[in-house]
Amino acid sequence: MSETLNKNLVPDGRFVENLEWQLASEYRRTRLSRPARGRIAVPRGMAAVVLAVAFLTTGVTVIKASEMIKDSWRKKIEIARAETDVRLAESRLAVLQAEAAQTGRQVKIGLVGIDEGKTTALQAAEAELGVKRSRVSLDEVKATGEPARDELFAPRAGGRDFVLERLQLDLEKTELGMKMVAVRADRLKNLWAVGMAAETEMADSRMATAVAAAKVEEIRGRIELRKSFLDGKAGAAEVEIRGRLAEASKSLKAAQSKVEALQVKMERLTTMEGLGLVSATEAARLKSELESAQAEMRLAAVEKDALEKAR
Repeated sequence: MSETLNKNLVPDGRFVENLEWQLASEYRRTRLSRPARGRIAVPRGMAAVVLAVAFLTTGVTVIKASEMIKDSWRKKIEIARAETDVRLAESRLAVLQAEAAQTGRQVKIGLVGIDEGKTTALQAAEAELGVKRSRVSLDEVKATGEPARDELFAPRAGGRDFVLERLQLDLEKTELGMKMVAVRADRLKNLWAVGMAAETEMADSRMATAVAAAKVEEIRGRIELRKSFLDGKAGAAEVEIRGRLAEASKSLKAAQSKVEALQVKMERLTTMEGLGLVSATEAARLKSELESAQAEMRLAAVEKDALEKAR
């Protein structure tokens, strides 16, 4: 009896294997359920908050980094454009300086007239001012990372007034342009005196003189407006309206001069057409050009009137 009982209580091989597997599984489960060594057990709610804060902080950092990268590539493009403008202006200056030097030598030996020598020298001087202007714009782009601004109400940047600097260079350039117009006008007057210039040429000369004078007047007015804005004597809206009014006045004067010159040409061409010296097509082309100039004049007058009422 006892032998049979003892025999029944002895575990067989399958029982031992199952017991070992259960003990090993329980051991692994117990280890996995314990907090990791060196860690602090955090409630699930707190862990979610920590994760959210970390995500938002990382998101803000990524956004700021993205904005910096965006600003960086935009600034590189604007600087590249401004540098290209400088190189083109310098290239043009080199060509005109070479032409001016060559013309100067030809004037000395009597191959070309003095007027032509003056004109090429003035063109080279204009080109030099163009280089200076493009360099000012490049400095502004480097300081701001944005395209150069010519609005009269634009702020200073980098401790400099780039708007005023460019306006002063524009004034110098326009004054040089007036000198070139004067050189051509004087030469034409001399030709007119000996009957070697036509009335239409004189009309074109008067138009060019009026346009150049109006441009100088406009730029001088813009300079004064810029100074008024910086001194706090005029607000941005007032400066904008007055600046546009000055430009409209210049456009009106230029259009009026153009219409007058074209009317002189039209009268002469109409006479020549009646004599069969010019074709009807040529007369029609000039008439269309005159009508376009008259439309420009009317538009400038409307704009000037509207801006005067808005002041």
